[in-house]
Amino acid sequence: MLEKGEFMKYLSLMSLIVLNLGVCYAKVERNLSVELIDERIDGKLFTYRLDVASGSKAQNKRSEEWLIDGKVVDQEEYNQEIDSARLNELKAQREKEHAARLARHDFKKEQRIALNKKLIRNLIAQIEKKCSLFGKYELNEYIAYGPTTVASEIDFTNIPTHYLEPARQMLALGDEEFSFEQFNTLLASLEEYPHKLDQLFEHTVKNAIERCDDTQRLKLLLEVVS
Repeated sequence: MLEKGEFMKYLSLMSLIVLNLGVCYAKVERNLSVELIDERIDGKLFTYRLDVASGSKAQNKRSEEWLIDGKVVDQEEYNQEIDSARLNELKAQREKEHAARLARHDFKKEQRIALNKKLIRNLIAQIEKKCSLFGKYELNEYIAYGPTTVASEIDFTNIPTHYLEPARQMLALGDEEFSFEQFNTLLASLEEYPHKLDQLFEHTVKNAIERCDDTQRLKLLLEVVS
C-alpha cells in the first residue's frame, strides 16, 4: 500500500494528466476552418463565408454566410444579386467593346478623309505650279498641244475650272459630306495632269527654242535648260 505522502503525489499526478487531456480535448474541439471568397462585381462586393468546425464531438460541423457590401443576406438574395451584377457587368463590357469598335471605325474614317484631302491639296499645288511655268517663261504662244499631253488650248485653259475648282470644293466638305467614290473619280482625273503638264512643258520649250528669235525670251529659256 502507498504511504499517505506517496498517495497524495499520485493524486496530484493524475489530476495533471486529466487536466492536460481536457486542454487537448478543448483545443481539438475548437479547431475551425474558415474560407472567404470575395468578388467585386458591378461595383458591389460579394462575400461568401464558410466555417467548418472539426473535433471529437463535432465532425465537419459547418455554417455558411452570404454578404453583399458587408450586409448579411440569405442565399437566394445573394444568388439573385450576384447573377444580376454579372449580367450588368457583361452588358457594360459589351457596350464598352462596341463603343471602342465604333471609335476605331470613326478614327480610321477621319484619317482616310484627312489623307485623301491632303492628296488633293498636293495635286492642286503641283498642277497650279506647273501651269504657271508657261506664263513665267512667256511660252503661251509656243505651247505644243498634243494627244498625249493636253489636246488643245481650250483643254489647257479649262484645267482650273474643270479640275481644280471641283477639287477645292471637295476640300471644303465636312467628314459627313465627304464621298470616297467622288474622291476616287476626282483623284483619277487629277493624278494624270502633273505628268501631262511636265511633258507639255518639255515639248513647248523645244518648240519655243526652234521658233523663237526674241533674245530676251531665249535668255529666259536658258534658265529652264541649264
